[in-house]
Amino acid sequence: MVTNDPDQIRDFVESIPSGGCIAKPLNMQTWDSGDGAPFVFTTTILELDDLEGVDLRSDPVILQPEIKKQYEVRITKIGLDFVAVKIDSQATAGGKLDFRLHKNWRDFGHVTVEIPEGILKNLRSVCDTLGLIFCTIDFIVDLDGRWIFLEINHMGNWLWVDLYNPEARLLDRMAQLLASGNAQHRYVPGSSNLSASSFVEMYEGRKHEIAAAEALVHANNHEGLAVVDR
Repeated sequence: MVTNDPDQIRDFVESIPSGGCIAKPLNMQTWDSGDGAPFVFTTTILELDDLEGVDLRSDPVILQPEIKKQYEVRITKIGLDFVAVKIDSQATAGGKLDFRLHKNWRDFGHVTVEIPEGILKNLRSVCDTLGLIFCTIDFIVDLDGRWIFLEINHMGNWLWVDLYNPEARLLDRMAQLLASGNAQHRYVPGSSNLSASSFVEMYEGRKHEIAAAEALVHANNHEGLAVVDR
């Protein structure tokens, strides 16, 4: 349910077993938590007592029952290819409810998994209907092994998956898609070799040189000069 009607919110929360209702904001919220790190987005389990004294009309909220899960799946569509990785959120202390709340995403494993054929067929149909050449898709796999759709994002983050699972080849896939200029492109393994980890290694090896170049750009911009990248 998406609503800012207090009566609808209370009725929905009351209809869910105690502690089993999740609330999410429609838009990502960012603020300084006071410890130097921005606190971005949260999901909370609601009970009726949590609603006392809260202004429920000022901002619509997404409400849904909590789904007990084995793990989560992040799918990235690039061209005609769908690449899925397992997010082992239940193996962490901070990411059991929402994996984004866990600080070190490397802990999730990011093992590549196969998408069930029926779900893949439906995803192709949805993406074709929406005209999506690229998107990210989130699923929960529940305790009975069912894949439950959460959301599809036409501008979702994806490079972190490539960083933690180079075998996913997401950066290489994206580069091939852009170079081909063809929305129907399929990845050709071995024809190129880009990875997020290689860029990190390059940066670590050249960070002093990069910092000097950034300082030069800043100085020239400060003087109103245009810097041409050679």
